Amino acid sequence: MPSITLTLTDTPAGGVSVASSFRPAIGHPCSPAQSYALDIMARTRKDWGLLPEVDALYPTPRKGWPRLYLCGPMTGLPDYNYPAFNEAAAQLRAMGYAVVNPAENGLPPGAPWAQHMRADIKGLCDCAALAVLPGSEASKGAQVEIELATRLELTVASVATWSDLATSGQMGQLVQAATYQPQSAS
Repeated sequence: MPSITLTLTDTPAGGVSVASSFRPAIGHPCSPAQSYALDIMARTRKDWGLLPEVDALYPTPRKGWPRLYLCGPMTGLPDYNYPAFNEAAAQLRAMGYAVVNPAENGLPPGAPWAQHMRADIKGLCDCAALAVLPGSEASKGAQVEIELATRLELTVASVATWSDLATSGQMGQLVQAATYQPQSAS
């Protein structure tokens, strides 16, 4: 069983630093322990800042690439589907995208749906594009986000498409003509 060690240290300035040897592997699923470690690191980074060695987990976003909002199903899924969100966010960030992950919105997972949606829509409005996780077609919240993004003329594409674009070098083509096609039910 994988295990992750996180070391949290008080800083002289009153902040918190986080250290870990864990580095997400692109294209490989994270274990639940790894997903929770990514969640803790992302929340700590957002709330208090980190030391440089942990900032290296998320490289500086590539200039000219769109800031992505991560969209997908949460309600009714185990752990609110945070492991899938955190894995996708880590993979996209490692490729060079800036990613707004609603699993990192700072609210407790069990907060009311409407409260999460209000916070998440604020995050969506700060982005240029949506990265859609599988299963979104069956999610009321994801459908609201996709509809809003479409009406705001944001680029909407699957997480897999954004990943393929990062490795293909054809970023400009997608940003010009992306359309989201939900996966058909099998």
